[in-house]
Amino acid sequence: MSKWSYDLHIHTALSPCASDDMTPNNIVNMSVLKGLDVIAITDHNSCNNAQAVIKVGFDKGLKVLPGMEVQTQEEVHLLCLFGDIDRAMGFQDILYKTWPYLPNDPQLFGEQLIFDDKDNIIGKEDRLLLTSVNMSIEEVCYHVTEREGIVIPAHIDRQSYSIISNLGFIPETANFTLVEISKDCDFDELRKKYPYLKNYYPIINSDSHSLGSIMEPIHFLTPHHLNLLRTVMKKIR
Repeated sequence: MSKWSYDLHIHTALSPCASDDMTPNNIVNMSVLKGLDVIAITDHNSCNNAQAVIKVGFDKGLKVLPGMEVQTQEEVHLLCLFGDIDRAMGFQDILYKTWPYLPNDPQLFGEQLIFDDKDNIIGKEDRLLLTSVNMSIEEVCYHVTEREGIVIPAHIDRQSYSIISNLGFIPETANFTLVEISKDCDFDELRKKYPYLKNYYPIINSDSHSLGSIMEPIHFLTPHHLNLLRTVMKKIR
């Protein structure tokens, strides 16, 4: 396939801020209905629903990457994408071991639902996922890269939880190549404000927390995208 339509930032109902109807089958069916070729499951600080979505996606001919949206010590959101579920879960194991436990309050933050591939609820994550983990940006990059994953600073154009809003710059030590921008962001204007962004290549995702906001197939992974994503994409090409 010469080009893929994509959405590499989708939350399931495991993320307490996502709709409860963000189940594996609903997400895959909506993505197929919209004509997407590849998606990534990126719940907050967890990938416990990725396996079920991968299974449903495989049955429906949709490519699914496992990942998560990590909130670092600096309160910066980073997309962490992996080539297979074992590497993703290996990173989660390290994350959970170093991350202080705080219980979730479902009435305050929302349920954190874990599904099987039939959309049955098989568990609830009792650890509050909407907190900062005990890892810096550099530490997250190290552990993800060690597992042949890729790290992408999330929604850098936003005023909260973005690497630019929180740090005011992008640390060169993190070795980022891609940066995520929102659908309505004018990257040329953003580069005028932050000239150092000329060193990064933008990728547009939905950051979907509801079915209707999953990306329309109007953006495609270019050869340059595929080259930068080659480590994680090689498993599903």
